[in-house]
Amino acid sequence: MNTAGALSPTARRHLRMLGRSLPARVRIGARGLTSAVAHQVQHMLGRSELVKVRLPAEIPDRRQLADTLAIRTRSAMVGVVGRMVLLYRPNPNLSDSDRIELP
Repeated sequence: MNTAGALSPTARRHLRMLGRSLPARVRIGARGLTSAVAHQVQHMLGRSELVKVRLPAEIPDRRQLADTLAIRTRSAMVGVVGRMVLLYRPNPNLSDSDRIELP
């Protein structure tokens, strides 16, 4: 799944609404996007289809970092707001009650 155009505007809106109540499960530190961070995001996307990641304050181009993270984790970037990025990747292995149904 690539980050450009993978989700419809309606699906993005729905996922952003769901993401408001999520805590940031992964934080990217001063060392940036390391393989350990990418692996941790991969793991979280395996347990939940929607993951919120906190970006470091000292990174000037947060959108570029978010795009790179989405590409490395094979997920779709739902959006970047401030220092938070929301990533989505469907997981057919989750139970139906844990999956996110997109409009």
